[in-house]
Amino acid sequence: MSMRSSRTIFINNKFGIRQLKETLSNLLVGSCLSPDNLWLVSPWLTDFDLLDNRTGDWDALNPVWGTRIVKFSELLIYAIESGCKLNLVTNNDAINDAFEQRLLQKIDDPGALKVMKSEKLHTKGLLTPSYFLAGSMNFTYSGTHKNEEQLVLNLDADAILEAKLEFENLYGGIDYEK
Repeated sequence: MSMRSSRTIFINNKFGIRQLKETLSNLLVGSCLSPDNLWLVSPWLTDFDLLDNRTGDWDALNPVWGTRIVKFSELLIYAIESGCKLNLVTNNDAINDAFEQRLLQKIDDPGALKVMKSEKLHTKGLLTPSYFLAGSMNFTYSGTHKNEEQLVLNLDADAILEAKLEFENLYGGIDYEK
């Protein structure tokens, strides 16, 4: 039996939105439990509902969330507070400012977050040493709820390394050795 190294998610209906939310929230929860170096690359960033904790199923991970829907920014903040380093690449559009400020205001270690800007940016993805989630979707409310989008979750080590090297070459990133 062979294992698939990728999975494609089409976000064009409620089922696709649910697949995206479950996949993205599970990937970020995994990073909280086993901290990774994260790259979030998206020309536009806004907050959106992500992890459904209305039944309290995730209280063992973070009881502060309570029984409610947890936002994307809150999961990123918790990942950083759990030991992840986040390289955030976006453009200079004012729409991104609120999201960036929310992260900066809520994290204890500002050195765990590096924000980089690129005016030519069209690439979108979330990258760790374990996975690369990439496709047409901006990490925004519209990208996750309104637009017809496509994402590929890639677990192939060569593809992950190639993306990491490309991101580091283009944007620099946090020096994790310090």
